[in-house]
Amino acid sequence: MNGLDAEKSGPSGRKMRTIVDVPMRIWHWAFAVCICTCLFTALLSNEDRMRLHMWSGIGVFGLLGFRVLWGVWGAGYARVRHYLTSPMGLFNFVRGKLAADQPHTPPGSALVAVLMGAAFAQATSGLFASDGFLYEGPLAQFVSMAATEAATEIHYRAYQVLMAGIGIHLLAQLVYAVLRSPIPLLMFTGRRRSSLDSVHNDWTCAVLTAMLAAVPVVALGYLLR
Repeated sequence: MNGLDAEKSGPSGRKMRTIVDVPMRIWHWAFAVCICTCLFTALLSNEDRMRLHMWSGIGVFGLLGFRVLWGVWGAGYARVRHYLTSPMGLFNFVRGKLAADQPHTPPGSALVAVLMGAAFAQATSGLFASDGFLYEGPLAQFVSMAATEAATEIHYRAYQVLMAGIGIHLLAQLVYAVLRSPIPLLMFTGRRRSSLDSVHNDWTCAVLTAMLAAVPVVALGYLLR
């Protein structure tokens, strides 16, 4: 290996690899926009803003559908099996003793599970929730008042968990940035120095997955007309 190759590979022999494919990065930012729109419009008692709240919530529901499907057959490290972790994995991460180069850190994998679960609970409960005044989810008309009240309570509780999870996520990115880690840039560039194989963009699969995920969005949108 010549000097230039050594510089590109780094002292440990790791090279710059694509760890996050482009469809996954697009999904990440679309999900962030929809979540932020939901959280912002929820604070405003305005009929037009609440309609935007419902549409962005349906967008979250569709994006979650895409992410679940992409986690089954998507490109490379977006698949669910790469996010599996355990308490021992978290403990080893804290001690600085990871077994090998991994596409996702154990705390990151755990936080993804919490955020996805909270977002799913909030998006799903929002379909049946009602504030009794401005807002009524598109499916609230099909369930009992008791079910609507339960969904509304879940909707508010999931909001609190989601806010806490987002706060932890942003704080972690800030810490990584201070430590000059490449992790905060992953959802921009998709690349970091690693011994793992690079992932490739499967646009045909991504488009077909998006079409499948759009089916419930279109159906729910029809109910909101």
